[in-house]
Amino acid sequence: MATDRPDQSPTRGDAVASLFLRVDARAARPLHEQIFEGVRAHILSGALKSGARLPSSRQLAVELGVARTTVLQALAALSAEGYVVARRGSATRVASALAIQPEGGAEKHRPGRPRTPRLSRAARLLRTIPGGAPRLGAAPRAFRPGVPALDLFPTSLWARIVNRCHVRASSSLLEGGDPAGHRPLREAIAAHLALGRGVRCTADQVFLTAGTQHGFEEILRLVIDPGDPVWIEEPGYLGARRAALAAGARLVPVPVDGEGLDVRAGIAREPRARAVLLAPSHQYPLGVTMSLPRRLALLRWAAHARAVVIEDDYDSEFRHRGRPLTALQGLDQAGCVVYVGTFSKTMFPGLRLGFVVAPPPLVDIVAATSASAGGPGAAVNQAALARFIADGHFAIHLRRMRAVYRERGEALLAALAAECGGVLQAQPCEAGMQMSALLTNSLADADVQDEAARHGVEVGALSDYYLGDPSEPHHPVLFPDLSVQREGLLPARRIGGEPRPEELHLHRATVVVVVAVELSAVPLEAAEYGGKEGAAPAVDPVDRPAALLEVEDPDAPSGEPFAGKSHLVDVDDAPEVIGVAEVRARELVPVVALLPSHLQAAVGDRPDAFEEVEVVDVGARRGHDHLLASSSSASGLVASTSLWEMDQTSSGKGSCRGRI
Repeated sequence: MATDRPDQSPTRGDAVASLFLRVDARAARPLHEQIFEGVRAHILSGALKSGARLPSSRQLAVELGVARTTVLQALAALSAEGYVVARRGSATRVASALAIQPEGGAEKHRPGRPRTPRLSRAARLLRTIPGGAPRLGAAPRAFRPGVPALDLFPTSLWARIVNRCHVRASSSLLEGGDPAGHRPLREAIAAHLALGRGVRCTADQVFLTAGTQHGFEEILRLVIDPGDPVWIEEPGYLGARRAALAAGARLVPVPVDGEGLDVRAGIAREPRARAVLLAPSHQYPLGVTMSLPRRLALLRWAAHARAVVIEDDYDSEFRHRGRPLTALQGLDQAGCVVYVGTFSKTMFPGLRLGFVVAPPPLVDIVAATSASAGGPGAAVNQAALARFIADGHFAIHLRRMRAVYRERGEALLAALAAECGGVLQAQPCEAGMQMSALLTNSLADADVQDEAARHGVEVGALSDYYLGDPSEPHHPVLFPDLSVQREGLLPARRIGGEPRPEELHLHRATVVVVVAVELSAVPLEAAEYGGKEGAAPAVDPVDRPAALLEVEDPDAPSGEPFAGKSHLVDVDDAPEVIGVAEVRARELVPVVALLPSHLQAAVGDRPDAFEEVEVVDVGARRGHDHLLASSSSASGLVASTSLWEMDQTSSGKGSCRGRI
């Protein structure tokens, strides 16, 4: 509907205000709503001032060419919402309490254009931080920062556990549960951290949050006042910077080098800092690990200055060689370290679940804050995660992803050295999901970032992660993320122009799909199934299990890309495996093996009991590969697993044989 402003100002007293409204009988919106919105727009814009007398309902009905009941319906809605005052036997007037339009010399405001409220100093500073809110629903890109390999997450298993928890949920769980978080999950987190990260804590010290940044904000709100100095890493995680600014902190950038945060530089710049935000085990974005001497120096200074050290341990479970390093919290003797973790990297970002481990001196105040805030929410998801950890699925998933990210990191490092050695100096990746590289020429990293985006590759410019000017003359460029789920292309040896034949195929990994009742098997080795791309991922001898299931398809027609090939799947960690399928990104021809049901609980104990299985249908629908298999000793099963891309599929019959 369109509305016209009056050509003369309405008057007070008994003068009838002129209304020029338009209604459209063909519009989907009812006529009475069109009249309501037109009159309301005049009032809010100031065209109809307080006390102005409106035309009678009969007059309006005649002017607009509508029934009087339609006008009365609109006036009743205006009266109900307080825009007009209507009394029986008296004229309808604009409510006198409304003073929408500024009077006198006040600033005029154009109607229809929202006025920005005055922002706080912290909000104005937050506007200066690059990135902002994530682009929800954006088209997926190769190397998208901060997103794990979601295609390898056991989605079906997780869905079954969540559904089971919903069905069995107690009333207290449905009401929201403990504000500090689901007690069994807090106990599981404490046990996991003690074993895998060397964190010394009890379940009473663990408090669930809505994620890493929420944890930062909650702790900073308790330990600093507006204007207090806070050390941040330079360059450093932008989420930590946002949290510190939201708390009103005065940011003190402390340089990071090959040994991590430079403690001496921090003391020289601000010895009285009230808090420190850092990621010592795997710094973001440079990926370096803080050396032991610097860790001890930081703890000594913090104990002396009575400062709080907030340790961000976002992805250090993915140590590529050896055991993950002991967390900084495990070295703390003075109770000054708050450990912050998240499940966004180890599970999936949409879970929006993290935790803080408070030192004993802060437990009571953090508990009080959690109680007043009402907890992180989604108590049923917390219960599901507790079950996921308790049943061993979390440990299996971590071990699997550790091998995946290591293999992808090695492939990316080798490819960058071979194809982009004259442009980029890649930094070895010891842990986590990202690596960084330095530009060796005069190109600006922001230009490289923009050019890569045009080729479907999402990388981050390291200059965005500095509070001040980057120290290097040539800005580094960041290459997250090792969780790439499809092929990423980056023009080799030059930036710009059309793709060339020698462009770098950064990664196209073999996908191993495992169909299981409860536990997903851990893929260890896969032979190359034809084509030109992708060698088998390397396997450390120490990681090789005692019992392996070898599957092959001897009856495949000659010339098929998988003929005579085999792969190995760890069955020690997945005693209930019922099927295995191997696919290639280009040659999606599955090889299926199905164990009889009576072997599901005893795989490895009966080497002679593996039976032949007939594949009766292999096909695809809507981007999903589905397998229907049957045998004389096992009933038919349907398994559905999501695949990232599918160039072709094969249908037909074949047989599989295997041995343990």
